[in-house]
Formats: sequence, C-alpha cells, structure tokens
Amino acid sequence: MTRRACPCHDGEVLRSQGWIALGLFAASAVGCGYPSLEFGEPADGSTGDVALDASDTSADGVDGCVPNACGGCGPLTGIPGTACASSCGAGSWVCQTKDSVGCKPTTSGNACGGCGALSAKPGDACTSACGAGTWVCAGIDAVACKSSTGNNECGGCSALTGKVGDACGCGGKLACSGTDALVCSGSSSPNACGGCAKLTAPPGSRCGTCNDGTLICDRRPAGKCTGATPRGAGRPKCGAACVSTQEDPRNCGGCGTSCAAMEHCVAGACACRPGLVRCGGACVPSRGDAEHCGATGGGCGTVCTNLCMESSGCAPSFVTSCGAGELTCASSTGSGKSCLWAKKWPMHCGACGVACTVDQVCAEGSCQGYRVAVGCTTCPCATCGATEKCCPAPTGHTYAICVQGTQCPSLI
Repeated sequence: MTRRACPCHDGEVLRSQGWIALGLFAASAVGCGYPSLEFGEPADGSTGDVALDASDTSADGVDGCVPNACGGCGPLTGIPGTACASSCGAGSWVCQTKDSVGCKPTTSGNACGGCGALSAKPGDACTSACGAGTWVCAGIDAVACKSSTGNNECGGCSALTGKVGDACGCGGKLACSGTDALVCSGSSSPNACGGCAKLTAPPGSRCGTCNDGTLICDRRPAGKCTGATPRGAGRPKCGAACVSTQEDPRNCGGCGTSCAAMEHCVAGACACRPGLVRCGGACVPSRGDAEHCGATGGGCGTVCTNLCMESSGCAPSFVTSCGAGELTCASSTGSGKSCLWAKKWPMHCGACGVACTVDQVCAEGSCQGYRVAVGCTTCPCATCGATEKCCPAPTGHTYAICVQGTQCPSLI
C-alpha cells in the first residue's frame, strides 16, 4: 500500500474526471487532512486521510468511492462546519459517523436537559414553603425548590394521614384534596350496617332454622341471628316441621308431647286455654258453666239449679232462657243449664257439645285448625299460608298463630 498525493492538488485527476464534488470537498478541507470530529468521530477512528492502493488505477484511488467530508462514501445531509438550526437554536454541522452529520448547538443545553435558561442551578440551596431546601429539576426547562425534610405527596408541608392510592371506604382510593389533605375517592355507599359487604338480608329480617330469630348488624356479611331458639335447647323443629316446643300443643315441652283438648301450651307446659280455668283435672269456662258458675283460678265456682248466665252468674228462678246469641246447654249433672256464647267456647263451638280438638280454636262458631306462627310475634306474618289468617298471640304466647279460614277466635 502506498499513499498518493492529495487528490485536492491533483489537477489532472480533477480535470480528467470532472469531479466537482471532490473539488468542493478539497476546497473545504484544511491542507490535505479532513476536519477533526467534535460531535462524533468516524466509526474507525481514522483522521480522514485515504490510503490508496498502488494497484488501483481509478482516479480517486479508493476503488471508485469519492470520500465525503466525514471520510465515508455516502452523501451527507449537511456540510461540516456550516451553520444549522438545532432544537436549542443556532448550531453547526459536525460529523457523527463517516456517513452522517448532526447539528451541534453553538451554546450547550441547560443542566436539566432542555434549552431554556433556568432560574436557578440544580443543587443550590433555596428556601421552600416548608423551610430550607434544594433546587431540583422540574422538567427539562424548569427548577423547583424541594424541601430538605421533604414535601408530602400532595405538595404541601403537613403530614398526611395516609398514602395516595391506598384503599379506603368501599372500593375507593385516597387522593389529594389540596396540598395538605387526602380524600377517599371512588368509594361506594356502605351497607345498612356500615360495612362494605353485601348483606344477605336487611337488619331486622327474620332468621334461624325456623325463622324465629332476628338479624342484627355484626362483623359478617350475613349479620348475626339473635333470638332464634338455640339448637338442642327447645329448638323449634320436630322432624321436618318447624314448631315451638314452648307453644305448640302437639309438641309441648318436647316433640310428640300433646296437651288435652281444652289446653294450650305455655312456656313448654300445658295449661287451660284462655277463658277456661282448671277445676280438678278439667278445664271449664270461667263463666257460663252451670256446674262451675263463676269459676276462677282459685276455685271451681257454684253449681246452679237454674241457668248460669255468662254475664252474671246463677240466674233467678224466673229467668228461663238464655240471651240472644247464647247456647242453652244442659248440664251433664244436675238440673242447671249453661248459657254460653256460641261463637267462642271451644267445648261448645257453634252448638252444644261440639268440642274442638287440641290443635283447633273456635273461630266465630266453627272449629278451625291452627298452628304456631314460629318467628312472627305480630301480624301480618309471611309464615301463614294463603288459606290461613294470622291472628294475635294467645295469652302467655310469644308467637302469633295461623288459623284456617278468614276469622280469628274470640278467646285466644
């Protein structure tokens, strides 16, 4: 390999080839070397001089390549050393590689990477709203005074009660509210118990195996069932049926324990139905029975020889008939007669001697089946079916009763 004379001085080469471009390059070169690269050296680190092969007979000495101003063979987008406009203002073209140039600003950019003048030097001391601080870049063309103790996430100086983005409320997240406060954003309304979970039923709804409890607010989606009969302690269920062993005359005090026809179940024990009192082993009307006229809880009353009036006891001998709407029923012993209201007494329901069974009541002169409405203390009650009427709880009972038909009994 040999070095030829500089092509910029080889007039014969220029004239014989007519390479105007090489002439322009020679005119811009200093001596025979190429410009040193400040904004990007040639990729091979060469100086720009071209080594010619003695066996090469082409006029340019590089196998047909006319070197550009950066030492490569490709066209350049600008002439190194000439003026250009950069993103930061005026600049000049400089070589970046052998085949590319870049516009280098005449003045360098600022310390934050932008072109604009900064109001302060990053790193210098400053005084912020929160006290002593340091200038820091706030973008590429601006600085801000950051507190040495650190501003909060919202840009203020006060301590925040949480972190931006933390979960809050019901599905919400904490967000800045001004510079020194947080607010719960996007939260849905709490449920009726103040929580976020969906309740299975509103507080106050009936609950329990036999619907005899009440839902109250508790730390669980379903709430807490209170008032339901505890499992294993008078649980209101016998077999598949929901009953109250405290009030069901067929299951009084325990499943299968039945009371007598004129009895009902109170607090798990059999007692005379309302309006009846116990006399010996039988339950008799407290008023109107000729054999027990005026009977009370403390005695069996008086035996009348004439009529026992439901409203006034034994009637005078000249009174020979009962009042309108009353039954005149002969006494089972003696000569007295009973004057009983036909529509209410379970042992003479609608007619003398028509007695209702233990699970029936006398409703307007007709024996109708009934059951305890477990879970309902008042009417109306969803436990009662379409063919039943909800009637108030009998004396001493907690639960209402469901009576067949459309009428409630007078004595319950």
